[in-house]
Amino acid sequence: MRQVTCRRRAISLQCLITELNTVLRGWLYYFRYAEMRGRLIKLTSWLQRRLRCFRLKQCKRVIGIVRFLRSRKIPEWQCWIMALSGKGWWRLSATPQAHEAMNNKWFYHIGLFNLMDNYKRLKFEETAVYQQVRTVV
Repeated sequence: MRQVTCRRRAISLQCLITELNTVLRGWLYYFRYAEMRGRLIKLTSWLQRRLRCFRLKQCKRVIGIVRFLRSRKIPEWQCWIMALSGKGWWRLSATPQAHEAMNNKWFYHIGLFNLMDNYKRLKFEETAVYQQVRTVV
């Protein structure tokens, strides 16, 4: 996942999401029988921060960050506070403005594969099949 989400890559966010979804889907189906709810929560939060960093770097300049945040309905003064800070891309991705602009709804909207929802669905299906087998036997 580090290679797919590398900030140096010159690809669009949609191409990145497409590549990332195949990796995430395969990874989740491979480890579907493992008990890893806590690890998935940590992995999801790390991945979302990584994608926020990728998207902010695509803005390139201060005015680009301001325009992006403004389009995401962040107040003007907060946009400028974030954009004019001297922090690097990784630290900017952890700011409250970035979290408000790129929240879970945004990740759902751009089509990111949701690990937790699919993990819960797989566990529910596994439990339902196991209960059916127990009642038959």
